[in-house]
Amino acid sequence: MNLFSLLTAGLNRYFRGRADETQLRRELLAHRRRQLLHQNIPDVYAARTAFGARFEELQALLVAHDPAHLQKLAAGSPY
Repeated sequence: MNLFSLLTAGLNRYFRGRADETQLRRELLAHRRRQLLHQNIPDVYAARTAFGARFEELQALLVAHDPAHLQKLAAGSPY
């Protein structure tokens, strides 16, 4: 092997390692965002008992308009 091929192989290994680290960092951040999002979802049953009929009206509106684009799953989703 000549010096140039050793140098390019080393650089390729370095940049591949950096890309792997960047991908892992992105995945960890996405996982943390999902955790924070799901942590703030209130308990549907507690809200239903606290707000009664008003909750049912709001739920019917949300299912009808489907802002989360859940389609058939909208009626049973806590989102």
